Amino acid sequence: MWPATSGTERALGRLLLAACCAALPIAASEPEPRLVGLVEGGREIGTLDVLRDDEGHLLPLRPMLALLELESTDGGDELLIETPLGTVALARSDRVPIGGVDYVRERRFAELLYVDIEFDNSTYSVEVALPWGDAPPGPTPRVPDRDVPAAEIQAPRHGLSSLRTSILHTRQGDLGSTSGTLDVDGRLGGGLWEVHVQGVEHRAPVVREALWFTRHQRARYAFGRQRMQLHRELNGFDLIGAQFAWTDHPSHDTLLRDGSGSLMPRRIRPLDTFQGTATPGNLVQLRIDGRPVSVTQVGYDGRYAFRDVPLSSQRHSRVEMLVFEPGRPRIPIEIHEVSTLASDLMLPRRVSSHVAGAGSAAAYSDGFGDDTPRDAGGFYRYRHGVTNRWTVEGAAQHALGQTQAQVGFVTRPSRTWVLAAGLLAGEQALGYELDVEHRGRRWQMIGRATSSPAGLGMSANDRHDRYVDVVRQLTPRLRVGLHARDLFDGARGASFVLPTLSWTPGSGLYLDARPDLYGDYLVHGAWQVTQSSRLRVYSSDLSSVEWTQDLYSGALRMAVGTEFGDRLPATHSLTMTRRSRTSRGIELTSGILRSADRWGVLLGANTRFVPGVLLRAEYRSLPYRVVEGLDSPGRFVLSIITELGHAAGRWVPRTSGSGSSNVGGLAGRVRVAQHFREEWGSAARGSLEGIPILVNGEIRARTDSAGRFHIGNLSRGTHAVSVDAEGLPLELGWVRDRHLVAIERGATTRVDFETQPQLGIAGRLTDWTRQPLVGIVIELLDDAGRVVGTCTSDRFGLFRIDGITPGIYKLRAVHDDWPDREMASRLIEVDEFLFDQNLIVNAE
Repeated sequence: MWPATSGTERALGRLLLAACCAALPIAASEPEPRLVGLVEGGREIGTLDVLRDDEGHLLPLRPMLALLELESTDGGDELLIETPLGTVALARSDRVPIGGVDYVRERRFAELLYVDIEFDNSTYSVEVALPWGDAPPGPTPRVPDRDVPAAEIQAPRHGLSSLRTSILHTRQGDLGSTSGTLDVDGRLGGGLWEVHVQGVEHRAPVVREALWFTRHQRARYAFGRQRMQLHRELNGFDLIGAQFAWTDHPSHDTLLRDGSGSLMPRRIRPLDTFQGTATPGNLVQLRIDGRPVSVTQVGYDGRYAFRDVPLSSQRHSRVEMLVFEPGRPRIPIEIHEVSTLASDLMLPRRVSSHVAGAGSAAAYSDGFGDDTPRDAGGFYRYRHGVTNRWTVEGAAQHALGQTQAQVGFVTRPSRTWVLAAGLLAGEQALGYELDVEHRGRRWQMIGRATSSPAGLGMSANDRHDRYVDVVRQLTPRLRVGLHARDLFDGARGASFVLPTLSWTPGSGLYLDARPDLYGDYLVHGAWQVTQSSRLRVYSSDLSSVEWTQDLYSGALRMAVGTEFGDRLPATHSLTMTRRSRTSRGIELTSGILRSADRWGVLLGANTRFVPGVLLRAEYRSLPYRVVEGLDSPGRFVLSIITELGHAAGRWVPRTSGSGSSNVGGLAGRVRVAQHFREEWGSAARGSLEGIPILVNGEIRARTDSAGRFHIGNLSRGTHAVSVDAEGLPLELGWVRDRHLVAIERGATTRVDFETQPQLGIAGRLTDWTRQPLVGIVIELLDDAGRVVGTCTSDRFGLFRIDGITPGIYKLRAVHDDWPDREMASRLIEVDEFLFDQNLIVNAE
């Protein structure tokens, strides 16, 4: 269970493992609350204080559950929410504590409870469509129509929306490799399309996914290429063809599509897409049931995603995303956890859903060629809610020369128990699956038994997995349990009964220990000693211990760490990281390494200096595992990630939001009006960086050095987009500072704001004896004789007119008792702010 080490190292490691736990995030500035009405079933059921930041809306958790009449139980690391369809678990990492209140992001709340949430900015309300209860025979209940102003700028119906590219080059000695991905999405004919391409050097790139998606009322259609898998024990295949989905439930978006690029809902797919947010440039490792699956890097816009990940179990898989800082890829600074439950699979009473597809099918391999033999294939899945406590399902498919089927049910016999069972049939064998789930206030139990004999799918070996996980909540800060498992996956087996522990003895302490899929312990702990110092420990195949200390108000971070285990020499490190105080700065890391009587260096850089491009370079002269007696060469890594949004022929950095097809975005630029651009370029008389961009009165982004901006995660509808004079050079003013903009799912709408020079003139009005004239009207006329500015002289005879664009003007003082009203005048050319533009009234 413990990695093999020397006695001293093992004792030190265990001592530190018992002492430490997870670091607390440093609180950021809190957004302002916004009071909105909560509307369900066409009626307002209460009000909520909702917060807003760059990632979207934040809903207050407890008030939201109370208004929806949902009970919850605090299970330590999870909050158990009881719904009419079963119990769902909200992980601690999904909660955002602000001002003593737990908030949940709008998208996470919608995913967790399978509800439709739509904000109506015209009436400051949020509409919620619940998926339980009887489906009404008529149309979906809606709030009565309101007077919503028409959009002045429409969303595009065709074209690109966003682009993401990633290039990774790794070299160690004479061996090197380069790989990359390309993700593009947009709109076509009112529908959504997305393309995912992967490539590696010396091989032709392959299109992994190319899909066009549209909808009509409660039906959904998809055409193109996509990876499909109805069940973990059924064959997965690559389908080029058409897909169709339909449900008789009014909350059709919730039951049919969740933004993962498939008509098959996430909760009934063994293939899933996991995504989240972290600091740009950080590394994220995906683990399923404790085993590493994939690694990716957080992009320029602070988001990461793992596409089409095969779950080790269709239900109850423990999915974790471990976030690492560059240069320290052994100890996570954050762990994001996703829980899947059997109760996720239930439907409301008398609700049905149908999903079908047909086309050309082929085996889905990880190779980069596209010459796999193809044949006709297709699938059909049916699910029906017999009652709110019984859901039945069935599926059949023909692909890769085999016909397979699955039937089953999910039932909730009591408030805390859920049971799921099913049979799987191939042409040569039968298999079964059984799931049991209990979630009470003190006891939690999850059990699973599956049997997949040879011939059921593509595997030539029998496979089985039987396990029980029991947890007892002893105190609010301490959970203990037992995990028993008997597993054989066709190549490797494991049989064990081991304890589990989750302990939070203090606000800055945390310790978690549990076995992985094969019985090897995973231990994660940390101790937040002070606001600027922390101790972290992580143990899997290797054990790692690290102390970090922030210096100079966080501008510099020192880290001292050691890594040992797996019968390899221990590696010790001392690194210093210069942290950038701005998003456009450069983060530099340098350090020394010591392993097996050898010294080495670590050098790294991480920057978003080029808008829309994240660049990371790292050189490590000693590899992560130094084999004693061998002269292992150093390792160099270069990573380039591009994140761009596209609107009306222009690419802008995606500094906020995501490219999810369930939301929209807007992009644009602040610039000087065309007819002043030659003389008054965007940078000629002042910077256009940092100007606030407001959506419905809330700041959602600020312009970059070129005046560009991009905002994502906007709901479908009409939004008021405006700009603030904050940050605008004094010589410039807005031609127009507000637009009504239409946002559509999967589209990026372009909205630009123009500025124009707004100069001024100042002077003094006197008579021929140099005495001031008080209360006289001063007018400024353009070359067409139109009055473009007026003011009145003060008690000193002083006057000033602002908001003038460059040009030639006539300045005059007027009085009704004078012939032609003109007391005095002069011609002036305005190309900057002019002073001493004095007027003298003669005696005549």
